[in-house]
Amino acid sequence: MLRNYIKTALRNLVNSKFYSLLNLLGLTLGLASTLFIVLYVVEELRYDRFHTDADRIYRVRMDRYDRGSKTFESAVTFPAVGPAMERDFPEVAGYTRMLPYARGVYAYETPKGELRTFQQEQAVFADSNFFQFFSYPLLQGDPATVLQGPNKVVISETMAQLYFGEENPIGKLLTFRGEEVLEVTGVMADPQASHLIFTIAVSMATLEGFEEFETLWGWYDFYTYIKLRPATDPQTLEARFSDFINRYKGEDLQEVGWQEVFLLQPLTSIHLYSHLSWEAGVNGDGNTVYFLLLVSGLIIAIAWINFVNLTTARAMKRAREVGVRKVVGASRIQLIRQFMLESLLLNVTALALTMVFVQACLPLFNRWLQFELTTRWLFSPWGLTGLFCALGFGTIASGLYPAFRLSAFRPVRVLKGALPSAHRAFSFRQVLVVFQFTASIILIVGTLVVIQQLHFMKAQNLGIDLTQTLVVRAPSVINQETRTDRLEVFRQRVTQIPTVRSLAATSNLPGEENFAISSVRSAHEPEVYRDVYNVSVDHHFMEDFEITFLAGRNFSADYPSDTSAVILNETALKLLQFESAEAAIGEKILLNQDREETIIGVIKSYHQASLREELDPVRFILAPQYTGFYALKISATQPQQTLADLERVWQTLYPGNPMDYFFLDEHFAQQYKADEQFKDIFLLFAGLAILIACLGLFGLASYTVEQSTKEIGIRKVLGASTSSIVTLLSRDFVRLIVMALVLALPSGYFIFEQWLQNFAYRMEIPWWLFPIVGLLALLIALLTISFQSVKAALANPVSSLRSE
Repeated sequence: MLRNYIKTALRNLVNSKFYSLLNLLGLTLGLASTLFIVLYVVEELRYDRFHTDADRIYRVRMDRYDRGSKTFESAVTFPAVGPAMERDFPEVAGYTRMLPYARGVYAYETPKGELRTFQQEQAVFADSNFFQFFSYPLLQGDPATVLQGPNKVVISETMAQLYFGEENPIGKLLTFRGEEVLEVTGVMADPQASHLIFTIAVSMATLEGFEEFETLWGWYDFYTYIKLRPATDPQTLEARFSDFINRYKGEDLQEVGWQEVFLLQPLTSIHLYSHLSWEAGVNGDGNTVYFLLLVSGLIIAIAWINFVNLTTARAMKRAREVGVRKVVGASRIQLIRQFMLESLLLNVTALALTMVFVQACLPLFNRWLQFELTTRWLFSPWGLTGLFCALGFGTIASGLYPAFRLSAFRPVRVLKGALPSAHRAFSFRQVLVVFQFTASIILIVGTLVVIQQLHFMKAQNLGIDLTQTLVVRAPSVINQETRTDRLEVFRQRVTQIPTVRSLAATSNLPGEENFAISSVRSAHEPEVYRDVYNVSVDHHFMEDFEITFLAGRNFSADYPSDTSAVILNETALKLLQFESAEAAIGEKILLNQDREETIIGVIKSYHQASLREELDPVRFILAPQYTGFYALKISATQPQQTLADLERVWQTLYPGNPMDYFFLDEHFAQQYKADEQFKDIFLLFAGLAILIACLGLFGLASYTVEQSTKEIGIRKVLGASTSSIVTLLSRDFVRLIVMALVLALPSGYFIFEQWLQNFAYRMEIPWWLFPIVGLLALLIALLTISFQSVKAALANPVSSLRSE
């Protein structure tokens, strides 16, 4: 029996090659699109899940309020928090901390005297139990001892190869910033799928004053993680944090009018749902992930709808087959099995083609979107289960309604020539076609909104000139006492290079998150502390970056007192409640160390971060000795020659420091990398959704033309024009597209207006976008339909009538 079912199914599929290929192509594209998105979603969801007891690990985060108003949400907190929580709460089984301040120059001298020196940005200090607490795999070394004691370091596999080549790195010595000598005690696999990405971990005990960390409640740059005992409710524990904070900081907080709140973040939620100040790295976006998952569901639904529509549309063709089979004894359940088997065969073939397609195209997909997706998950137990479930659900979803519809025909009526009316089936197909194009039009709206928002952000005036700016990271191997003098010599020499116009020094640049923050008071409101960000600059920073002054003046070498002066941005001015920029000039601000500074200038706020973020209050001080970046304004000509000339000057003045450089505009644009990826993904899969919907529309149009061959021939003989026939054949489909537009355009507006709320600076969705989308949808539909309609209208009517 099964063999007969299969033979009959194959015969029917072969006899309807055109429609079978349309179904197969639509299902393959739908499954492939869904699979690509699922691979991306799985990759995002697996972050930090490889750690033992990941479900019991939490990061302690901190919010601060100033008289009831939240001033920041911080991913970092005080070094004393972890030890105090372990001591005060029996529910806390342990803690570990990480400090992201070990960046700098690391050097290794080979036995042959060769010095291998590299600037390392992803270097951290970590507690001695860090590799016991977390499960980063160690290729060499004991997790319990690798960071035990001062001057120990664990390096990644890539760093081991970079510094030591084929040598065994264990026991070798690295020089850190030209001062500390660190012993390599462990080698770890390169961290992956973790919100903490680092290549070097230095023992926390290396830091000066490490012994005081357990009682230090003022320096909050530490990432603190705690592990809860089994069956502990984190919310119940959080409820006791208020008393905990008051016990250790109550008096200090009361004095300045602040409130600090500690909260627990599940480790496995940080990558997708944490976007706090001072994150350890760039996190993903959970909303984006699940939105793309929804898109994948829409795409595969459109593909399955194609199958349902084309199968039910061709019900007339198979009515007599059903009638004959029922007359010779076939039961309805047997017919349902037959039609379900056809659905299964198509879905199995589509799934097989999808697997081949995904394997072949995944490298291109990764290269285009700069992902590192693999198909490894697909062949895991979970992946295989998912594939079989998708196959089963797809077979049922696409085959069940046509199977019941076709098997319900009455054999006597069918064999007498009274073919079943297609009106009800067509009405249901109308609903499905409207759904397909509603989903597709919403995706078109989304694509245009995403493109426009990205263009809006990139076209905004940042308030600072980033063009033609080459940034060199300041040397870390240098005598601090001569740092400023050496900078002036470097400035004089590089500005003699014809293509270098100027050099400015700063501690922070747009595109770099600012970790430096101070609590300040204005003299007219001395009891109220406000948090502002600090940027140390030299005399040239404001002028070189073309920053606009609203009042006052720049720092100047003609004023020695400028070392105790300050320039505020407009946001800080408002925070400190000065009446105007002019009124603030000459006023004093007080730091929390009771140091006074005189306001000499107020500048227009510029964008430090992407336009997703609000403008921060910033305090600029004249302190070139604390700057970490040298920004050179260069001409666009001969960039390679400019770099070579700079390298020569650099090595002369800063031997032992590699020249680590980047172009500032490209560096700033990296903040939009995730948004660019989202745009490209959205554009790709929206296009595929529209293509799949058009395949179904093309099939329905083809079948409509096929069924109307005799009518078209008679109309032609009676004098009907080609345009009237095309209009006749297209009219019903155009009506469905218009209905889809009526549903999709307001829905698309609402959905993507909500998406835009994620941006501090966002565009208004322009009115003209909706007519464009409407015309585009109608044009796509008409082009799809007209191919078959025009072909039928141009056919010889004699041939059409003879074929009937």
